[in-house]
Amino acid sequence: MHIAIWIVAALIIGLWSLAAWGVSALLGVNPAWVGSLQALLREIPYGAWVETWVPHWQPALLLVLDLARELFVWVDAAAPAVLWIVWVLGTAAMVMLAALLSLVVRVVSKSAAPANPARA
Repeated sequence: MHIAIWIVAALIIGLWSLAAWGVSALLGVNPAWVGSLQALLREIPYGAWVETWVPHWQPALLLVLDLARELFVWVDAAAPAVLWIVWVLGTAAMVMLAALLSLVVRVVSKSAAPANPARA
């Protein structure tokens, strides 16, 4: 049972590391792509029709895109440190959980064993 616990823990830690690597790759993308969205937003077809249903939607969406670009710039600067801290804390939690489960299995198996085993 201990081997199964540690194999599952190793697989989960591997997936956790893969997810951290993927997030790191996504955060490494240049945030300049938001500027190209702003140019496309001004040329959107049926913009006047959308304006009748949602007044002032273009300035609001442009503001959201500006805020998103600033957020991406800030996240790009802070992401490596935050990502490493989250990865280390998550990995440590998974190792501690696996150790706790292993300890529980050991305690339960000792208490479930008969005091005087029958001899065959």
